[in-house]
Amino acid sequence: MEKVSVPSTLGEAIDRLHVLVKAREEKQAKFDKEIASDKLIESELEQHILLLLQKMKLSGSRGKTAQVSVKPKTVPHVNDWLAVFKWISENDQFTLVQKRLATTAWKEMVEDGVVIPGITSETFSTLSVTKI
Repeated sequence: MEKVSVPSTLGEAIDRLHVLVKAREEKQAKFDKEIASDKLIESELEQHILLLLQKMKLSGSRGKTAQVSVKPKTVPHVNDWLAVFKWISENDQFTLVQKRLATTAWKEMVEDGVVIPGITSETFSTLSVTKI
């Protein structure tokens, strides 16, 4: 990692940070767009291959450098969250839930004066960089 040369004044440091942030954001946006395009192409090709395999009644096939196989994947879809949360609570099966809070919903509740037991908050400083 290269050593950062720090500007001599606060204003120069702020302006340099702004330039660097914008440049990184532009690179990231370009990269994200390219990756999204690649993912779309991959997805379309996967669907095409799956359809061909289904039509041929095959569970897999191979090319010269790679092979594919159809593997079933089962994922849950919740139709009634209240029923699920009730069952989880009654059966002490909280491992079914990913343990993190929705920050936006929590902040709204706090702003409305709701106190939820077992939650503390942590405040830390972040730097917002905007063009003037």
